[in-house]
Amino acid sequence: MIKQIRDNNQSVRAVLITVMTTQRLRALSCACLSLFILLASSHSTATNPQFDVHLSPVPDQTRDLEDIYKSGRLRVLYLGGASGELPVPKGEQEMLARFASENDLALEWLAAANDWNMLSGLATGYGDIVVGQGKSLQAGIEGQARFTVPWGASYEQIVIRAGSPTIQTKQDLLGRRVALNTSSGLWPELLDIASGKDTGTELVELAEDSDINQVMHRLSAGKYDAAIINREAIEQFLPEYPELTVAFNLPSSEPRVWAVSDQAPQLHFALNEFLNKNHLQFNLADRYLDDLPRLQDKRILRMITYKNPVNYYFADGRSHGFEYDLLKRFAKDKRMRVEVVLADTHEQMLEMLLRGEGDVIAASLPNTAYDNESVRFSAPYNYSAAMVVGRSRGEELLDLRDLQGKKIVLPARSPYFSQLKLLQEQYGFKLVKEAPGVDTSTILSRITDGAPYLTVINQQVFHINISDDGRVKGYFPLSESQPHGWAVRKNNEELLSALNKFVEKEYRGKYYNMLYANYFDTPLQEEDFYQVFATVEELSPYDALVREYAEQYEFDWRLIVAQMFQESQFDPEAVSYAGAEGLMQVLPSTAEWIGFDKIDDPATNIRAGIEYMHKLRQQFESDLPLEERTWFTLAAYNAGFARVSQARQLAVEMGLDPNRWFGNVDKAMLKLAKPYNKDGKKMRVCRCGQTVVYVSEIRALYNTYVRFTKHTQLASLGIRQRNLLDI
Repeated sequence: MIKQIRDNNQSVRAVLITVMTTQRLRALSCACLSLFILLASSHSTATNPQFDVHLSPVPDQTRDLEDIYKSGRLRVLYLGGASGELPVPKGEQEMLARFASENDLALEWLAAANDWNMLSGLATGYGDIVVGQGKSLQAGIEGQARFTVPWGASYEQIVIRAGSPTIQTKQDLLGRRVALNTSSGLWPELLDIASGKDTGTELVELAEDSDINQVMHRLSAGKYDAAIINREAIEQFLPEYPELTVAFNLPSSEPRVWAVSDQAPQLHFALNEFLNKNHLQFNLADRYLDDLPRLQDKRILRMITYKNPVNYYFADGRSHGFEYDLLKRFAKDKRMRVEVVLADTHEQMLEMLLRGEGDVIAASLPNTAYDNESVRFSAPYNYSAAMVVGRSRGEELLDLRDLQGKKIVLPARSPYFSQLKLLQEQYGFKLVKEAPGVDTSTILSRITDGAPYLTVINQQVFHINISDDGRVKGYFPLSESQPHGWAVRKNNEELLSALNKFVEKEYRGKYYNMLYANYFDTPLQEEDFYQVFATVEELSPYDALVREYAEQYEFDWRLIVAQMFQESQFDPEAVSYAGAEGLMQVLPSTAEWIGFDKIDDPATNIRAGIEYMHKLRQQFESDLPLEERTWFTLAAYNAGFARVSQARQLAVEMGLDPNRWFGNVDKAMLKLAKPYNKDGKKMRVCRCGQTVVYVSEIRALYNTYVRFTKHTQLASLGIRQRNLLDI
């Protein structure tokens, strides 16, 4: 059974480019100007890129980079309307904003109603670059435009209601009511099934311009059993529908590229150079609301936290922290790796969790920190009280009764404000909440300098970091110790259950006690404390060398540093059992093949490793998305190009996507590693399991490096603590 629907309540589109010829474009330009200004000014500047209301819709001549520099603006054509949301994925917006910023250009966003309008706009000089387009537009402008290297991939996902009957494969869609576009890669197959007899399968044909929010709403209301939607649209709308979840990804994918005029070779070159060096760092903010089984499929657990000595910090090329190490042990039990997502405030952590930018908040939070029905806390894994802190020279304070007439100042994000508010009237103290941006460290610095008021911080943080500072004194705990829990989304019941079982098993056990003693019974030394709160400006002792050669071969230098750590732990004298040498563990035979006689000094070894990476990358197809090409290159560095090619072929036989590493070719690699019996002997094609681990570890460490280099922290000044101690 086949049914076609079209949404009647479509958002008004900013149709500014509606012409077939240059002459008509010019004729309509004046009439469109006022509409463009109205639509442009209607966009929110709080969460979306600023639309320039001084935009002129009069077509210009096709421009190359030199002309764009002179104008000071880069005009971006996209397919979409005038709703409050810019329908361009967040990562793509960030890439364009970064490119514009590096070239001192302002971004201008121009909406087009359809692919043909974008083609007209590019050809007639309305815009400089086309984004967010797919194969249909690429086919339409072949020969009239230059395409960048593929910077990503777009693929479809099956969305269902959480708790509905399991849908794990395409076959599970039989007998269901499924909504999808005719352009979907699954449409022909499902259409053939639905046209047959007695399958019970019903297809709902969605218009190409259907409102995805409406589709999600109808799915939530039970009007469909499943919907097949592009990943970018799901990431945008899924956080608004926590009752929905992604069942699985379709194996086929479509490369994402940008298009510029064929008359703009300089712009084309500059964009390719930028994308080659920066593409990976913009893929960190994928949004999904998955429960434990799908997280295990991804093999990643995203920990939302902020930087301090208890939660998480980075030193000596490694991640540290009580919260981090404890959650890492949980993740290891579940065959996952922890990726850290840093936040600045408690409110921001909650927002990230609910938007699907992380999976668990692990930040030493009392299990009463969030009064939100969408969040649930795990069983307690630690206990700590809030400590009243003030000047050492102040009068002695023994308990709450001594707070009469005193002033307590808290940062705006303090989790203790509600607790103190309840006590304020009874004990007669003044409670002041500071303006946003003033953190606990700032308040403590003021107290150190003589400010005559008190504040409240976590007791454990006080004891390991501040208690020996003679200018600051902890007076008494505000209450009995409070239980700390990890926060997860309400619908992630399997993850919550697993966390609770882990806590029950590990709490006060051998590993837990060792970890607790390491962090809470051993105060940080002065130099360690500065490392905790200083800006991460150096990832390794070899950053300068890596930057130089990575720039030459268009690699992100942080990826190479992560690879170097995985290869040698930054040890220039390291030698493997196979004879690989140095920081990048280059085999002498490989070095000779790429033209290096000696690889015993760090500079030569690093250069040889990066040049080998470059040669491997060149062996993969140029139309592979850059991100996937990077993962394949790393896998080939570890296992060899031939072995990766063999795994890609096996992926096809397994019904997986041979052009995607994670969740696809890596599964084929693991299958190659499985032992089998031959003539009574246990054999295996290769020890490829270590390659899967190798790539995963480098990706996790690379993501950590990117987040740290993006997330600026201030060094401690007057007192030996800084930033985000308000827990």
